Amino acid sequence: MKSKIRIPIARYLFALIITSLYAIFVLRLADEIFKGSRSGILYVLIFFSIVIVFVLILFTNKVIFFGEMTKEDIKRDFEIKKNDIGLFEYSGTGFFYKKVSYIEWADIKKVILIKEDNFDVDRISILIETDNNHFELSEDEPGRYIFLEKLTIALKSKDFNSSFLTAYAKGNYLLWEKED
Repeated sequence: MKSKIRIPIARYLFALIITSLYAIFVLRLADEIFKGSRSGILYVLIFFSIVIVFVLILFTNKVIFFGEMTKEDIKRDFEIKKNDIGLFEYSGTGFFYKKVSYIEWADIKKVILIKEDNFDVDRISILIETDNNHFELSEDEPGRYIFLEKLTIALKSKDFNSSFLTAYAKGNYLLWEKED
């Protein structure tokens, strides 16, 4: 599952094409109606500008105009994700992921936040390094919230969940490193 934060480029392009065709039609119509009158064309341009703003808002903000996701839907979706344990199993000393790899909390050497800029979708993940293993956790991974809460407690560190919200530029950010 990809991130839901997207730059709606396709919607902008569609809105641009529609408004451009509309502009050509309206200006030709205004020229015919007002026979070159500057005040008539000015009124049409003002109306046209208002329509452009409305069309751009309409095509880029589906939450407000089409009601696809209400605030209640967003809260409910967040609570489901927040309480999902995902493919993790926990013990007092570490965790299993997909019942395949076991990592002990004490073996963790580094926690690195990775942000990749993939044009329309940013990918944010956390890389956990040990001496002989590494584990990468995507922002969309089921069980991420609970895992990061447990990681925060185990490493006695800052809240790793908030790190996903503060990554603005692409790159790698060292969030935690074990002191030797």
